[in-house]
Amino acid sequence: MPTISAPGIGSGLDVNSIVDQLMALEQIPIQKLQSKEADFLTQISAYGALRGSLSSFQSTVDKLNGFSGIGLFSASSADEAVFTVNADNDAAAGSYDIVVQALAESHKMGSASFADSDTTTIGNAGDTMTLAVGTQSFNVDIGGKTLSQIEQAINEATDNTGISAGIIQENSGSFYLTLTSDETGVENAMTVSFADSGDNPIADPLTMVQTRAAADAQLLVDNSYTITRSSNSISDAIQGVTLELLATSADEVALNVDKDLGAVQTTVQSFVDAYNSLRDTLSTTWQW
Repeated sequence: MPTISAPGIGSGLDVNSIVDQLMALEQIPIQKLQSKEADFLTQISAYGALRGSLSSFQSTVDKLNGFSGIGLFSASSADEAVFTVNADNDAAAGSYDIVVQALAESHKMGSASFADSDTTTIGNAGDTMTLAVGTQSFNVDIGGKTLSQIEQAINEATDNTGISAGIIQENSGSFYLTLTSDETGVENAMTVSFADSGDNPIADPLTMVQTRAAADAQLLVDNSYTITRSSNSISDAIQGVTLELLATSADEVALNVDKDLGAVQTTVQSFVDAYNSLRDTLSTTWQW
């Protein structure tokens, strides 16, 4: 009958201890790898922090370089309901009295009233409408189309030169096609004309009329200089200053431009803080 034997039994050897030690020896390479992994992760984290510090430091250096990122001047309006103002580094300290005499307006036109927007058709097959802003124009087919279809054709025209179409319903049986120039100013006024399939001029089947005239912005500076522009955003009247006109004014509104020393101090302090942060990060990273 075969016998069962267990090595070490009866020999005085501590088999369990030997097995534990062998297992511990086998764990040493794994523990070393785990330790290296932890070191690598720590280094990666340190390098990430270094990269962030370098980026922050570079950003502050860029702002200091030629003062491009520092607002050397600040501007204020005595009545921000009339206009707001910003100053860049090309500005000069000074004060101005502004009267906003007129705001720039976009041109608007509207058609005669139609009973509906999606059933009644306009004109004859082949009729076209030419819409122009300044010297730029584009054509759309309108013959046999409803107001909604004409609106869509204008808005989706790939060569649209800056005109938006819409429909206004005044009541259940009164619909109007509207046209609005996308840009303000007299130079962006619209014109419309119509032609038949043979490109012969025809009477306006929509009976378009002007509902708001195009207008330029106008302001008086220091009771001496009349500024006229097509937009309510004016950046080429007072050097380094951009005005956003919001309303007309009967009285003068003060505009002041001052040196903004606080902005300079803030930027310099940001540079110092970023430098110190970078130095600390480098000190930590170099330990690796």
